[in-house]
Amino acid sequence: MKYLKYICVLSLLFSCTNIENRANKNIEKQVIYNNQNKVLRDDVRVRLSNLEKNKLDIILDQNMLINGVTPNNLYIKVEAVDNTIYIDGESFDKIYITNENSIIKIGKYYFYGDIEIKALDSKLILINKLNMEKYLLGVIPFEMPASFPLEALKAQTVIARSYAYRNILRNKKDFDLYDGTISQVYQGIPNNSVDNVKRAINETKGEVIVYNNNIIDAVFHSYSGGYTASGKEVWGNDVPYLQAVEDNFSKGVHSSVLTWEFNIDKNTLNEKIGFIPINFDIKYSESNRVTSLILYNEDHTKEYIFTGNSFRKMFSLSKIKSTSFTINLNDEGMKVVGSGYGHGVGFSQWSSKTMAIDHNMNYIDIIKYFYKDVSVVKRGE
Repeated sequence: MKYLKYICVLSLLFSCTNIENRANKNIEKQVIYNNQNKVLRDDVRVRLSNLEKNKLDIILDQNMLINGVTPNNLYIKVEAVDNTIYIDGESFDKIYITNENSIIKIGKYYFYGDIEIKALDSKLILINKLNMEKYLLGVIPFEMPASFPLEALKAQTVIARSYAYRNILRNKKDFDLYDGTISQVYQGIPNNSVDNVKRAINETKGEVIVYNNNIIDAVFHSYSGGYTASGKEVWGNDVPYLQAVEDNFSKGVHSSVLTWEFNIDKNTLNEKIGFIPINFDIKYSESNRVTSLILYNEDHTKEYIFTGNSFRKMFSLSKIKSTSFTINLNDEGMKVVGSGYGHGVGFSQWSSKTMAIDHNMNYIDIIKYFYKDVSVVKRGE
């Protein structure tokens, strides 16, 4: 999903007391345990793909166990050789570190919960199993700056919790989520002060977003560029709650995602598509996103057809930040000019900042603006 970069912004201080009181009245108190009668666990399993290396240093606590046994050494070096794990010369098919209430350090990261380690092709595969609310502490400040207003953070928290539970319901064999933008960013226990993040988690504890009594697929992105996209437009699936909406909340959007430019030189174009384009045709969706881009050579004997997404993937997902763009052909090659960051479906993170500050919207108002006909409910109360 994509995704908000960690950008330094000024601390935003304001009173949210009245907002909170209104929001609490809007929460529908009911128990949501499952989607389609599937059991919903209280813990989440995260694949730590950022730590998939050949060797790792791990620091344990005296209360932790390795495969049910108290370790002799609390500082261990773990290595993968083919599909086998080695610790101090001893081999294992799998390692399970039990961690009930302490903190485990792996490389430069700190984690709550248990850690399962396997080896695959001389790489260590780590799964972190932990309580949902502790998991969120490792997600929210890495998806949204902790300096954002409380109501924006609360919206992001409910969305991230819903997204995680929805993935748990998919019943994957080994893990539920990745730790990167393929799911949502998770980096364990944050090093910096995140008091507002903790408050957002505590004040929305157990809350999820539902549509027709089922937890939604709460996708989100950094900034829409002025109009969110529908699920059908981006992925081909017409999801009732993922509809396009106008997004005029750009006042507080960081300049790097509000507008951006990317230049592609002639050599790169020729290398990628086999010719230097002289002309083009471009078509847009109702949310002003590129649906079709055709590049032509000088006499139109050659052409290369893109969708907006395939164009981004070929040239740069990080530089061409969304499919809301136009192009200009010039003597140097091509200039891409656009707005927004991410796929554009669902919740717009940067817009929520403006919605909370300038429009006095509480987190439920924000959620219901981006996801149509949904409810925010308390799970398991």
